[in-house]
Amino acid sequence: MIPLAKPAISDEDIRAVERVLQSGLIATGAVVRQLEDRFAAYHGRKHAVAVNSGTVALCLAIGVSGFRKVILPAITCPEVLNAVVHAGAEPLIADVDDGTHNLDPRWLRGDRFTGADAVVVTHAYGHPAQMDAIGAACRERSMALIEDFAQATGAAWKGERCGSRGIIAATSLYATKSLTTGHGGMILTDSDETARRLRIARGDDAYDCLDTLVPLNLKMTDFQAALGLCQLERLEEFIRSRRERAALYRDLLAGIGGITPLREQEGARSCYYKFVVMLEGIRKETFIAGMRERGVQVGVLYDPPLHRMKITRERFGPQGSLPVSERIAQQAVSLPMFSSMTEDDVRLVCRAAREVRG
Repeated sequence: MIPLAKPAISDEDIRAVERVLQSGLIATGAVVRQLEDRFAAYHGRKHAVAVNSGTVALCLAIGVSGFRKVILPAITCPEVLNAVVHAGAEPLIADVDDGTHNLDPRWLRGDRFTGADAVVVTHAYGHPAQMDAIGAACRERSMALIEDFAQATGAAWKGERCGSRGIIAATSLYATKSLTTGHGGMILTDSDETARRLRIARGDDAYDCLDTLVPLNLKMTDFQAALGLCQLERLEEFIRSRRERAALYRDLLAGIGGITPLREQEGARSCYYKFVVMLEGIRKETFIAGMRERGVQVGVLYDPPLHRMKITRERFGPQGSLPVSERIAQQAVSLPMFSSMTEDDVRLVCRAAREVRG
């Protein structure tokens, strides 16, 4: 079975973790601080604060800033919605653009979201959102821009890395991401005060408190950070491999009807966390079952979209129709993509897709 995703763990990754374990200093310490420093430098930010998951990273990013009404796209993982709700904010869910499945900047204009004080921009599947238009809309309406680049560490928009633009940014270092610490997350900011509040919120000082959050122990461990440091050194190599596999996918899928890969937008450098295609003329469930029979795992994407989820309906009421997101939820699937994927793997996936499509 060709898996949907797989971490790229090297012998040096293993040795680095072993060294920390053998040191006896395995909680949060010097190795976490080293990862924070290097991660901040990679993104051109002043501060990075490591935590134990991407969901926690986004929750603290919103919570320490005290945002209360937050716009977010309908096509993204449920953890984004959960983080907003846990932070005490009301989610205001917007539709996405047809080409990249990212937040459609046109939804930030007008009076649909009166009173919104922040926008969470996700970079769907590792493809950067339209940051120029989104940033302009945020400035016009005095809304804070929060980047959730959980799927896009290493991706860039017009030469600027995802995570470098928002007033605060959060990412995930989960096992399937382009850079992993197993579980883990990171928050980026240029504000000394915000960084101080984030470190209190993650539990650095149990005797301190915040006006917007009660601190919890949400820290990363040194042995996780040791893995992250090794992975960060090879991140560009990982992205280069993923981009090469994406290009081969496009070439091989070009002659198969009813399977259309998303295009990379001009100015974008995707890290291809996922390789997503839109299906036509075949039910999603039929395609997934047929691929599994041929030894290929296929991913279901964000179905239902956030505005149709139970927590949204029951806590915040009807959100109205978001037609683009609803169509994407019905037609989008992801094909296997990981840094150690071979060309033969891609060819096998595409042969299986051709057979399933007939």
